[in-house]
Amino acid sequence: MADPMYRQIAADLQHRIECGELSHGAQLPTELELRERYDASRNTVRDAVKWLTTRGLVETRPGQGTFVSEKINPFVTTLTGDPEGSPDGGRQGQPVD
Repeated sequence: MADPMYRQIAADLQHRIECGELSHGAQLPTELELRERYDASRNTVRDAVKWLTTRGLVETRPGQGTFVSEKINPFVTTLTGDPEGSPDGGRQGQPVD
């Protein structure tokens, strides 16, 4: 059984985002353009955009349109038990008691 039309549209848009055709911050085509491109109803296009929105791939801005979400690079830090950061607790090669 084939995926519903809105999922097919969402999958195509997701692919275009992931391959860089639609870069981060870029505006998606208008609802009317998407309807014409995919020969789909207004509700189908809206469901596709909603699916992408819930996955954090796009964001809608009232009065402006729908945009590819900015890619967020998480801040990662490595925690150690020593505030000085040395793995041997600051003993620098001294035997452990």
